[in-house]
Amino acid sequence: MSAKRVAAITKRLLEQFRRDRRTLALLFVAPIVILGLLGYLMRGSSSAPAVGIVNDDQGPLGATVAAALANSSGISTSTIQDSEGDSKLKDGSLAAYIVFPSDFSSRAQAGTVVPDVHLEGSQPGTIAPVLQALQKGLISVASSAEVG
Repeated sequence: MSAKRVAAITKRLLEQFRRDRRTLALLFVAPIVILGLLGYLMRGSSSAPAVGIVNDDQGPLGATVAAALANSSGISTSTIQDSEGDSKLKDGSLAAYIVFPSDFSSRAQAGTVVPDVHLEGSQPGTIAPVLQALQKGLISVASSAEVG
C-alpha cells in the first residue's frame, strides 16, 4: 500500500471517530467508569472489619498477640468461643476469626508460629487489614521477645 492510501484511510477513520460520540465514549469514558467501580468494590467498606479472637493458648504469647490485635486500629476485635466462629462467619457478623491453639506458646518458642486464621472471603477488601494486623501483632511480640 502506498503512503497516500494509508494517510487517506487514517484521515477517514479519525473523521468517523470525531463524528461518532458513542465510540468515543466507549473508548474513553467506559474504562474510567469501570475502573472506578472496580476500585470501589475492592476497597470494600471503610469501617474496620470485625475479627473474633479465640485464645486457647496455655502460655503467655496467645494473650500478648490477642492484646496487640485488640489495640490495632485496622480491625475491631472481640473474644469468641471456637465453636461459634464458623456460624459468625456465615451470618456475616465477622470478617475473620483467629484461633490461638493450646500449644501456641510452646510452638512459638520452638520457632513455629501457627495461629489458625479463618477468613470469610467474599469481600477481598476485608482480608488485607486482618492479615496485616495479625502480622503486626506477631512482629511486635517477636521484637519485644528479642529485646527482653
